[in-house]
Amino acid sequence: ERLVSLVNGASYGVGTFSTPSLSELRRRAAAADLPPGPLQLSHVATRDVFALHSRPEYSGATFMAASQFNCLEFANPEAVPEDGVQNYAYDATQGPACALAAPAAAVVRHYHIPVGGEVGQSAERQLNLISGLLQAVQGTDGEQWRRGGGGVDEEQKELVCVRNGYSSSDEPRLLELNRRWREMCD
Repeated sequence: ERLVSLVNGASYGVGTFSTPSLSELRRRAAAADLPPGPLQLSHVATRDVFALHSRPEYSGATFMAASQFNCLEFANPEAVPEDGVQNYAYDATQGPACALAAPAAAVVRHYHIPVGGEVGQSAERQLNLISGLLQAVQGTDGEQWRRGGGGVDEEQKELVCVRNGYSSSDEPRLLELNRRWREMCD
């Protein structure tokens, strides 16, 4: 797929955005026409992951980086999609650096994907890729956390809360989440 600028007509490849389930990924992998032999996997520790994207030996490589559950990159839980993608340039962490290696795709994830029956993400309408897990384990999608300041309240009922792509919890709640998850998987 392509993103076309309304200003100058420039066209940029953005790939296809999707959020498949683990079972869907397994189906796709089983049906894929893969080259023979094992996959080549490398762990490359670097302070500048952005620079790795332009190195010839990584052409066609897949990079795995930390990210938020809304497929966007924010420096803190108070940031919202309306803040735009330009702030990625000022955040030296791996998520924004990887997003900037494909800036047109970052624009698509911000402004052009369907969310909640509308197009684009906003402060009140965001992807929550952890919602299914949280619904299964705690009975809510975790989005009840709307107060400022971040962190976890003593009175909070949820084991994990989600705000602007960030998840928040504490050790006792995470232990309970793990206990419930193990119980569900048995």
